[in-house]
Amino acid sequence: EQEAEILLLNEKLLSEKAKNRLMIIMILIGGIVLLIIAFILILQKRISLDKIKMTQQEHENTKLNLELKNKELITNALHLSSIEEYSNKLGVSLNEILDKEVLDRQSLNELSNQINNMIPKEAWTDFETRFEHLHEAFLKKLLNAYPEFSPAEIKICSFLRLNMTSKDIALLTHRSLRTIENQRISIRKKMNLSANESLGNLLLQI
Repeated sequence: EQEAEILLLNEKLLSEKAKNRLMIIMILIGGIVLLIIAFILILQKRISLDKIKMTQQEHENTKLNLELKNKELITNALHLSSIEEYSNKLGVSLNEILDKEVLDRQSLNELSNQINNMIPKEAWTDFETRFEHLHEAFLKKLLNAYPEFSPAEIKICSFLRLNMTSKDIALLTHRSLRTIENQRISIRKKMNLSANESLGNLLLQI
């Protein structure tokens, strides 16, 4: 009977040890699974953060590229305007000389024509085409939101979109500063802007 009891106890001990081993193995497996899940979640989060950083970087690069192109447009436009203004002044001066001088009149006429042709006829058209290409969405949204804008007002809005001052716009369009300011007032009225609202900031948001 004692031997039978001993055998029974041994069997129970072996059974308990087997259960304990099984439980330890299950705990280890569960821990490993949890570690794998945690690793996967951390990896996914890191990948997501990397994607966000890449998107932000691409956005910054696009924004920087647009700003550089805008500055290039402004520089080209002001350069064209200054050349055109200088050409006009020289043309006027030469015409005054032509009214007085008789000698070599043909040569002076040719020089006057050369000065008037200093700027290619397609230069301003090229500028407008490049602006429309860069800000196509802006022009569409502006026209959809304010269809009552005149072509001149749309052009003013386009220049303001480039952060140009009224003085620069006046120089570029060969209009007086007062005319540009009056057009800005007209634009603000059509957009129902209050005195505290910035026209330039609103155009940048369109």
